[in-house]
Amino acid sequence: MTRKTIKMLLVIFALTCNCFALDGFTESGWKNIKPLKTDRKTAEKVWGTPKKVTESGYFNYEYETDGFLAQVNYSNQPCEKSTYDRGDYKVRSETVISYKIMFHELTKLEDLEFQRKKYRREEDPEIIGTAYYIYKDENNAIIIGVGTMDKVEYVGDIRFYPSLADKKKLGCQYLKAAADKTIERANTIKSLKNTSKIKFSSVQTKLDSENCQPLSKPTSDNYEVPYLCNGYKDYKIYVGTRGRGVFYVGREITKDVNSWINLELPSFLLGLDEDITVEWRLANGEPFACIVRVRYDLKTVNPNEEGRANEIFVKNLRGFAPINFKVDTYYNYDAADEAKIRADADYRKLK
Repeated sequence: MTRKTIKMLLVIFALTCNCFALDGFTESGWKNIKPLKTDRKTAEKVWGTPKKVTESGYFNYEYETDGFLAQVNYSNQPCEKSTYDRGDYKVRSETVISYKIMFHELTKLEDLEFQRKKYRREEDPEIIGTAYYIYKDENNAIIIGVGTMDKVEYVGDIRFYPSLADKKKLGCQYLKAAADKTIERANTIKSLKNTSKIKFSSVQTKLDSENCQPLSKPTSDNYEVPYLCNGYKDYKIYVGTRGRGVFYVGREITKDVNSWINLELPSFLLGLDEDITVEWRLANGEPFACIVRVRYDLKTVNPNEEGRANEIFVKNLRGFAPINFKVDTYYNYDAADEAKIRADADYRKLK
């Protein structure tokens, strides 16, 4: 998505209404409306009569109020099979499960009073110019979506979800088990955090026109050509054609592919995205692994599989102890941190 497209979407959204409100937001909920605690009757004292009711989408009620649009997902009967999480909790029917708030006018993120230090920022891997500020721990689950226009971030929506603690307390058995597993996983990752004197850090480079040069001239018959790219310091990256589907990372890489192709160099899928970022994980300033987020068709790996994956791959650089794992990013807002923490833990363990 280009900056022009983002600007157009933000302007169109702003023209649909004519009011402005920021005073309802706190981390405890918009106007104190809380997932799994506030019922519909109480919520409608704030939001009024619903403008739209549907069963076909995740948010089944929509409210138009001064300054913003609210979309809400209310529960059905507790612990009964239902779509869109509506039967997943031991709460009364028509209890707020989750909701999102969208401002009617362009709203700068800097004008929103929130505890920024508690949020981490993640770029959307699929939509350029879109990012999310995520505040997620055992007792909170809030996501602020933003779009960037002319280097200024504007609020797209604010979403409130059930916290892990609430899922554990009020979730039906299958959801409670999933919440327990998530909490256990988070505690495991936390225990892996660096306690040694090794200083870990990251540097990012991009596979773009500034860093890459074609190794041959594209023609009408062969417009896809390999590229040689600059990586971190003296590391090089060889980007194969889309048909080949991978890129290689190493100090040994040159234009002469035959001189290094048989070496054990880390390779990564190119995936579906044109813009690729390589994160170099460093220990005391020395790179030891690469971290790459890839969105790809499953049939790329297995011809019999359908659908798409969005995963973070982590691999060691040549000359370092083996590190090779991937982290699924779907419904895992800790994926980027998890990849780095696990890489650091493997480095300490294998060093």
